[in-house]
Amino acid sequence: MALVTMATALAGSLEIDSNGSDLIHTLKNTVFKGQDNKAPTDEQLMALMIVAKQYRLNPWTKEIYAFPAKGGGIVPIVGLDGWLNIINNHPQFDGMEFEYSMEGADKKQWSVTCIIHRKDRSKPVKVTEFYDECYRNTEPWNMMARRMLRNKSIIQCGRVAFGYGGIHDHDEAEDIVKNMGPVQEVDRDTGEIKRAAAVAEAATNFFPQQKFDAQFETYVAPIKKGKKTVDDVIAWLESGPHQLSDEQKKRLREVKVAQDVTPKEQPAAEQQPAQTSGSGASEADAFTAPTYPEVAQKIARAKNADELNLAGDLIQHVQCGPEMKAELQQKFDAREQELKA
Repeated sequence: MALVTMATALAGSLEIDSNGSDLIHTLKNTVFKGQDNKAPTDEQLMALMIVAKQYRLNPWTKEIYAFPAKGGGIVPIVGLDGWLNIINNHPQFDGMEFEYSMEGADKKQWSVTCIIHRKDRSKPVKVTEFYDECYRNTEPWNMMARRMLRNKSIIQCGRVAFGYGGIHDHDEAEDIVKNMGPVQEVDRDTGEIKRAAAVAEAATNFFPQQKFDAQFETYVAPIKKGKKTVDDVIAWLESGPHQLSDEQKKRLREVKVAQDVTPKEQPAAEQQPAQTSGSGASEADAFTAPTYPEVAQKIARAKNADELNLAGDLIQHVQCGPEMKAELQQKFDAREQELKA
């Protein structure tokens, strides 16, 4: 059975020694919330394990769990331990600091700034979370407001610093489930793995395959010219709300291997970064040198999710500091909520 095979493979990658069937039984009874005592479907379990494998998170220790989504998908939830896991294990992570602003009795004025240093960046990424925007009338917030606000800042700063997408904290997941429309039905006449993959792509914000195929030559052009490495392009594509699948990454890596061209082999004029030409620039031009006003304008003018995601893809490489990149991400999130409404 494909589900048992996936569970066994995931457990092996996490160095868990157990029978696949037993692991599935544990997942069904522990990692899904809001099911009204109904067992999750095989498709929902498969979708969860795909995301867990993507981020090397352990669902059996609650690093990742899920809400069921309407139509058969899932909303993946990563607990604080899971976020700390993927942040600390990122190869470019180089430390974390906090700045607290909690003077006075008025908690609405409280804020916590998380600062994450990357080995490949000259300046750190800073993200501030505010009490009045994050507070919920729950026991953890009422008992440990400072800690909860700090946790929120860790999650959001990690997301901005490393471009993690398709995963949420508990509060975000609750909002998504409340506001989510129906997920497209999956054809039950197809194979089980294919059905599960389709549900997972819809529920976890994997990079849309149709868009990837249509724009593939644009994405690989800098690789072929020796201007960007395949890892640069992968990082760029994953800097927005989508994550590449293993097959998509494999296809990009195959192009680099098959048509590897070093910058030294290119004419001098070809080695110079292309200049953007404003809001009418092509996606390939925007990849080399997007600016803050251009990206902000694209986000504001986005008429649908596809246009917004194209603009979001540019945030990580915009020509500005981390604070302004965080502002662009906030504009993206706000526009995404407007489009959903």
